[in-house]
Amino acid sequence: SWDEIIMHGHRALGAGDVESALSSFRTANDMVQGQDDKTEEQIIALTSLGLFYATTGELVLAGDYHDQALALRLETYGEPSHQVAIGLRNLASVRQNQGLMAETSTLLNRALSNLEGIGDGQGEDALGVRRDLASVYYGMARYDDALEIYEDLLPAAEEGQPEQLVELLTSMAATHQAAERPALALPLLEWALEVSREQLPAPHSATAMVLNSLGEHLRIQGRSADALPAYQEALAMRAALHGETDPRVAPIMNNIGLALLDLGRLDEARTYLEAAYAIAVNAYGDRHPAVAIVMGNLADVLEAQGEFVDAVEANRYALGVMEVLNGPNHPEVARLRASLGRRLVTAGMFDHAAPELENARAVLEATYGHDHADIAEIINSQAEIARLSGEFELALEL
Repeated sequence: SWDEIIMHGHRALGAGDVESALSSFRTANDMVQGQDDKTEEQIIALTSLGLFYATTGELVLAGDYHDQALALRLETYGEPSHQVAIGLRNLASVRQNQGLMAETSTLLNRALSNLEGIGDGQGEDALGVRRDLASVYYGMARYDDALEIYEDLLPAAEEGQPEQLVELLTSMAATHQAAERPALALPLLEWALEVSREQLPAPHSATAMVLNSLGEHLRIQGRSADALPAYQEALAMRAALHGETDPRVAPIMNNIGLALLDLGRLDEARTYLEAAYAIAVNAYGDRHPAVAIVMGNLADVLEAQGEFVDAVEANRYALGVMEVLNGPNHPEVARLRASLGRRLVTAGMFDHAAPELENARAVLEATYGHDHADIAEIINSQAEIARLSGEFELALEL
């Protein structure tokens, strides 16, 4: 039946069987398209396809299907309605991943207005929209605005399920970390870890998330040796929960690789990153953002090992994947472009490096403003070009 096909598709997607999931969702969509009495089924089929393409990193297609589903929701249910709020939130998730933060903020505020319009402004869905909105403000470097929302949500989270409290505390810690307030981030992570260890069964995905975040906090603070035990415990938990080759294991392996790189243990770092790459490629194919992220980090290891040409190629590959998926104005694309520019400066290829750096700087300044760490790194590379080209006054100014 149609219901069984949809359910099979979602089970397959959850299990990482993307070919079976796509076949099921396409079949389900074909069965109901053009049937006036099947509007609800059409919405579900289109939404399922949108979720599928979002999971596989094909964000343009994901946005197209969520747009179609939203149009049907509006036509069928009108505003305000819970169904339209769901559609807006789905589309917002795609736009956020595309780096379109202003549009994402508009969609989420509209979803919240729909929920408030039906008297559900304090329900679980509305709380979820507010959490999403806080994450968007985080992505826009509006850290205090994000924290204001998180702090408003904290009392309800303390009375709710421990998983929700752990997630909220971890998000608050990440926001303080991004705002360069690590002293405020660490107590929140310790609180989250205490809640997860005391109130959740072991192993648990929320505990693994906190441990991974704690590792990230320590690594960013220059304490990579202290970060490794947290990462290793998180990795063991995810492997026990999902299997050693599950794609949810790959991000932690990636982070372990970065910590080992910081410690100068280059061969071990490369082993972890190559393993993370193999898992991600097996799960998603070679044109997925998770693959590009690992490849971009592997480029740093290759450069440190003296394999400069391979490092540049890995950087170019990661940049190409992310640019195709997200467009040229996505901040992650800009960061990879900035890395490529820096490597080209090292190689003395100033004419090639300069436009890459200028492009990356323009995108990141449009996203975060001038006073941001990523901008400082790019300006430093531009200063290096000026210095090595004999333009010493310009180098000093930069």
